Amino acid sequence: MKQMIYPRKIFAFLLLLALPACAAFVPSFPRLENYETGMDAAGKRFLVHAKIDGKPATLALDTGAECLFLFKPAAQRLGLNLTGIPSDETRQNGKFFALETKPYEVAIFNTTGRMRLLVADFSVPMDVDGCAGWSLFKNSIFQIDAASGVVRSLSEVPKEARDWTKLRVHRSSDVLCLEIPGLRKNGVVLVDTGNDGGVSLNRLRWQTWTNTNPQRPKTLTAYYMGGSGVVVGEESWAGKFSLGPLEISDVPVRAASPSDIAVGSPEAPYQATLGLTALRRLDLIIDGKSGIAYVHPRTGPFRPYQYNRSGAVFVSRDPGRDKSAPVAHVLEGGPAYQAGIRDGDIVVSYNGQPPGNWYEGPTTASATRPAGTKMELTLKRGEKTFTTVVELQDLFPPAASGMNSQK
Repeated sequence: MKQMIYPRKIFAFLLLLALPACAAFVPSFPRLENYETGMDAAGKRFLVHAKIDGKPATLALDTGAECLFLFKPAAQRLGLNLTGIPSDETRQNGKFFALETKPYEVAIFNTTGRMRLLVADFSVPMDVDGCAGWSLFKNSIFQIDAASGVVRSLSEVPKEARDWTKLRVHRSSDVLCLEIPGLRKNGVVLVDTGNDGGVSLNRLRWQTWTNTNPQRPKTLTAYYMGGSGVVVGEESWAGKFSLGPLEISDVPVRAASPSDIAVGSPEAPYQATLGLTALRRLDLIIDGKSGIAYVHPRTGPFRPYQYNRSGAVFVSRDPGRDKSAPVAHVLEGGPAYQAGIRDGDIVVSYNGQPPGNWYEGPTTASATRPAGTKMELTLKRGEKTFTTVVELQDLFPPAASGMNSQK
């Protein structure tokens, strides 16, 4: 059976199925207990080592996904019986097809059961085999300790945690959402361990925050959504950020993606997403049995946050399918703008070499290299070709670099 899914940010997929929800895939799978898992070497996501039909698979633990979801290359490597997975060339309006498989034996941590899987094609290479979503964990008590890079099950909520801020787990959501009080109705906050960002806000909250903090530094960010291509947007930094009863220190803030916003409903409007960078600033225990989350703020300094120090991103419209040269998106007044780069300039070469994949070129260098790094770019604007040098700058305060905050 083929189903439509709305893919989210790369490595984090919100599976809002047009046909039966993912919860229908796992009711017979035993509850996960006595488990602990860590992060990959880059600290970008939690990993779950599983076996599917007796063969090993590595999954991203993604509370922003509904169920167990495999990418096509992994399903083929595992030898699953597939009758044909539509290519994501067929995607439309941010959606692409996933194939529902027959039931397979699945072992996750020390628990074994049988379940149907979802498999989808994806045009960008992935370094995990798929995602282990919220439906597998929602009936257990567990701690998300992003600061230490560990997710672990608990036999009960620790005594000291019972005095932390308590939020309800939104029962009707197929992903991990917490309720926060609103003026007329409660809103929902998505907790997304498949997202390595900070706080992503709905449109109204983002506009309100930027309007009331006009002097806050900004840069640009870019990420890939499997169904929609590249999303480019502004990112800023908050010394203190309040979200209902939650207060988070020294955290990046940006506008939410359309698929994050789709988590909400008229009865429970979407408010924000907490990615791993935000979760590193919180102690969080989820009591899935009782539907309660226990949250407590942490104090810094926190680990360095990789952000764009050039104020520009260089991406093709759709790197999964579009092999054209990267195109510049530039924040006015930033280092790239000062170097004479403007929106729409096409990258001809980067440090004397062809730009290659957009995620291996100047966009990635802007976030991974320190301030003072110089990037030589040759660009084309209309019929004109020119070369310029962008010097990376620390656009965010010292707290973003893991040093004591200077608010």
